[in-house]
Amino acid sequence: MKGFVKAKAGIWLMTLVGCSIIFYSFGACNAPNVGLVTLTLDGPEYVGVGTTNDYTLTFSPSNVDTNGGKFVWSYTGFAVVGSDTSNPIKLVAPATPSNSATDKKTIRCEFSKDGWSSASECSAQKKVIVAQIAISDIVRAANLPFSLPPTKMKIVNVTISPTGLNTTFDIINGNADNGSAAVSANATRTSSGPIIITGGNQTKVGYAGKIQVRARINGNNCGRSKGFSICAHPSTIGFTYIGMLEPLQYGPSDLRWGAEYLLQYLSDSGTPGDCDKTKLSEIVTVTRYRFLRRESTERIWFYCGNRPAIR
Repeated sequence: MKGFVKAKAGIWLMTLVGCSIIFYSFGACNAPNVGLVTLTLDGPEYVGVGTTNDYTLTFSPSNVDTNGGKFVWSYTGFAVVGSDTSNPIKLVAPATPSNSATDKKTIRCEFSKDGWSSASECSAQKKVIVAQIAISDIVRAANLPFSLPPTKMKIVNVTISPTGLNTTFDIINGNADNGSAAVSANATRTSSGPIIITGGNQTKVGYAGKIQVRARINGNNCGRSKGFSICAHPSTIGFTYIGMLEPLQYGPSDLRWGAEYLLQYLSDSGTPGDCDKTKLSEIVTVTRYRFLRRESTERIWFYCGNRPAIR
């Protein structure tokens, strides 16, 4: 069933689709030397709590002269940034979400100018739902930056308020430098619960923490996760003792000695080659600050008063 209702403030279009009723509000008034002018309030129908969004009163035909006219805005629960008589206007959404998926807040703009129809007729409004979409952090382990190994899946919990909002989740800012990921399960939800993120290409050095999970409702941005990276970590590191090294002479005065170990490791991505950028170092604590040099007819070696401690 489709119907049209003419109201004093303009033209209302009501469309009944299944069990959902969607309202669009258009204004219509007369302007000198132009005749009928249609007004529309452009801006997002779904906004995230506390976000700043632009709303614009547009005119058709677009070349109608609005210079010298006055814009009067009204809004429930929103806060204005800058002037409240400008067009477009910046509005900050309330800090709390709508009570339900049908609890819509009204943003309205009236335009007045000499020779035009009354301001109540030269107006348009938009019904807006304020959503709170929370996306949990991509936690790897305690004290590590948010990240995910390539090819591995991560359960990420999301909270949708009010419930019943058809929310789509995807990945933004993924590219050859930042790395890539995908929402591989439950990419669309209407209630709180888990989604699945799968790591893709690794993040390059210097581009960490730029990939995000985005939440959208009807194409409107309503939430983002904190930034994260795609990278492999050595999951297991082991050393197999081979033996002690005799002093090796690389030059007339370049002697080296120590123990030989075979390094073995596994990658948490399942592919050891993903750890090709991993750097390994050791800290040697010497309990005596000066090495002594001793010579014999057979060899030259260095030693300290106590065995160095390696950690």
